[in-house]
Amino acid sequence: VYFDTVHAMPGEIFVFLTILPYLNDGAVCIIHDIANLNIGAFVVDNKTRGNIANVFSSLSVTWTYEPTIRELMA
Repeated sequence: VYFDTVHAMPGEIFVFLTILPYLNDGAVCIIHDIANLNIGAFVVDNKTRGNIANVFSSLSVTWTYEPTIRELMA
């Protein structure tokens, strides 16, 4: 999975949480333009799912924009 991020929370987190149930162990997530880095990647496995609370916690970081109701319901 390739994420071409927008440098803005919470978009990427919502996308990841949406697709995670469809990813098999061993899937590679590549993230472009993360923070001050150009590119990063990780492999999805049981450890990823076991630490999913940390992903949800990242939603508590100040959001750059507020998603519209339509985006949230999609």
